Amino acid sequence: MIFKEHFVTDLSRQQESFVNSHHRRNARRALKDMSVEKCANPADFLSDWIALYSTLITRHDIKGMLAFSPESFARQFRVPGMVAFRAVKDSQTIGMLLWYQQDDRAYY
Repeated sequence: MIFKEHFVTDLSRQQESFVNSHHRRNARRALKDMSVEKCANPADFLSDWIALYSTLITRHDIKGMLAFSPESFARQFRVPGMVAFRAVKDSQTIGMLLWYQQDDRAYY
């Protein structure tokens, strides 16, 4: 049984060779209404992350170990190599992605 698939991408290749055309089209459309920014200090956006995750907890009725606490996220945001990107619309955070960078690799 496979829990999750993992992908490795060679970013020196052209996007067209590994990103589906409808995904590229959807990304272009989305960027007309919002922007994506790298957070210089991810901890500044911890409360945004907690609010977004709280919405997921409610929407998907997440319980138990998967309903991470705000303290667990605060600890996660202090891990060296944390990189955060946020999607912004009308000055509000509407989405975030967290990555960990180590040397020349990044983990999502």
